[in-house]
Order: sequence, then C-alpha cells, then structure tokens
Amino acid sequence: MNVATASKLKKLVAVGGLLLVLNEIRGIVMAAPVFWTLFQTGNSEVDTVAAIAMLMGILLSVIVPIVLAKRARAHFESALN
Repeated sequence: MNVATASKLKKLVAVGGLLLVLNEIRGIVMAAPVFWTLFQTGNSEVDTVAAIAMLMGILLSVIVPIVLAKRARAHFESALN
C-alpha cells in the first residue's frame, strides 16, 4: 500500500471516529424519551418490557458500528504493515 492510500485511509478512519462519537450522542438523545416515558407511566411490567426492547434496539445501533470500526482499524493496520 502506498503512502497516498495510507494517508487517505487514516483520514477516513478519523472521520469514522467522529461519526461514532456523533452516533453515541444520538443514542443518548434517543434513550432519554424512553426513560422519561417509563418514569411517567409508573413502571408497569408491560411498559418496562417495551422500554427494554427499545433500549436494546438503540444499544445495537450504537454498539455495532463501534465493533465494525475496531475490526476495520485492525484490518487497515495489518494492511499497512
């Protein structure tokens, strides 16, 4: 891999890191209404199960990109060496 390609990959990984941070913030913003609604409803069993299901979906949308970014970074670092 030449220097120009490696430089472009490093910039791409940096932009990806920024997008991951923004994704984390989005996850927190999406979880806040779930917690607020759960608090207002009085924590019935059905509401708790629904809230857990919503939070698990949000968690997956935040965790999966982080795992993929770690794998991509490891792949790019091994390709550079």
